[in-house]
Amino acid sequence: MIIKLNKLYEEELTDCQCTCPLQGTSTPVKGYHPQQNVNIAFVGEAPGAKEADYGIPFVGIAGGNFDDFLHELNLSRNEVFITNTVKCRPTVGNRGKKNRAPYASEIKACSGYLEKELTIVNPKLIITLGNIPLRRLLANNKATITDWHGTLFFYDDAKVFPLHHPGAITYNRKLTNVIGEDLKVLKRLVTLQK
Repeated sequence: MIIKLNKLYEEELTDCQCTCPLQGTSTPVKGYHPQQNVNIAFVGEAPGAKEADYGIPFVGIAGGNFDDFLHELNLSRNEVFITNTVKCRPTVGNRGKKNRAPYASEIKACSGYLEKELTIVNPKLIITLGNIPLRRLLANNKATITDWHGTLFFYDDAKVFPLHHPGAITYNRKLTNVIGEDLKVLKRLVTLQK
């Protein structure tokens, strides 16, 4: 798995030649993978400013919340694969200082990378974090995390568990209990996949 992922990133992502409007706007953020095979994958939306700076998914404030999620699930980053639906940071505003959700054209352009990552990792359980990966794996642009959180579905042979994005708690404290309940359900699934 590790050799195949590194080869994918080296050959295709390091010098990204996709037709995405984000191409060349930031350095693509590679998935985070441990030095072992894993059964669980987390798929986020897109890199934020800190992720683009460090080249690692889920750092900064959302990354702290993500680490709290992992702790609740009795997992560490070294036991899971972590990636994003879109590999480059989408921004808006003067000099691109604010993050934004990726556009459909950007998601479509990066779909090949996500497909290849998931094929190589071959997880038994995928946890989508937020609307963007949920919509991508469901192939339904109208799906919302509000409607789908905690609802198990399948993507190829993998179980998929939609969860609110870790950054959502920062902006909406009312989600704390909802996410807490979803993490309890997810913890049982994680235990079966370890």
